[in-house]
Amino acid sequence: MELLIDASLPDLRLALAEGGRAVAGEVERRGKAESLETLLERALERCSRPLSDVDVVAALRGPGSFTGLRVALAFAQGLAFGRPGVRLLTADTFALLGAVAAAKGASGPGAVLLPARRGFLYAATAVVEPGSRSLPEVSRRRMVAESEVSAVAAEGGWTILPDDAPCRAALPGALAFGSDELLLDALLPCLSDLAQVDPAVGISPEYVEPPQAKPGAAKGLAAC
Repeated sequence: MELLIDASLPDLRLALAEGGRAVAGEVERRGKAESLETLLERALERCSRPLSDVDVVAALRGPGSFTGLRVALAFAQGLAFGRPGVRLLTADTFALLGAVAAAKGASGPGAVLLPARRGFLYAATAVVEPGSRSLPEVSRRRMVAESEVSAVAAEGGWTILPDDAPCRAALPGALAFGSDELLLDALLPCLSDLAQVDPAVGISPEYVEPPQAKPGAAKGLAAC
């Protein structure tokens, strides 16, 4: 049984799958990654299965929340560590969204947009083939202001962004995706193509920009 985890979007999602289809799923709206243990317990109870039945753990590595990604990826690593029969897999969220766009008929280069801090989006360029299930190449990862999305979208032949993105109205012709599509429609079909990660090493989060230190952090260090 496969455990799929996504903490790259504001809504925290977890799904259990077997035989190419979901058997249980949990979501916490605007949730914190610290809730993953509770969500997993609920999902296992929902399908009446023990944790020992999970032999694949796959987690999206972002970009996304700095803390949320680190906690979620550490959680995935912990589940696989010390259990030789469990494979730890990961996928780039940008690339996964490119695969979603391909499934929706997108072709050639286009813009992939993900929520970042207030007023900003993560952006990247992906080159896809219509209907392809393979993960596309991704380039030009960057942070853009919501006011710049029209210019970003004009750089390629298609654009995909969350269906609840605040700037959705500025891109009426853009493709939209829901959170479930990342795990079930994109990640699940390509699990066999993902590289396996050594649980002893873990998964490094994908950061478009270096994490920003909180105000006062430098003062605290200087006082030591």
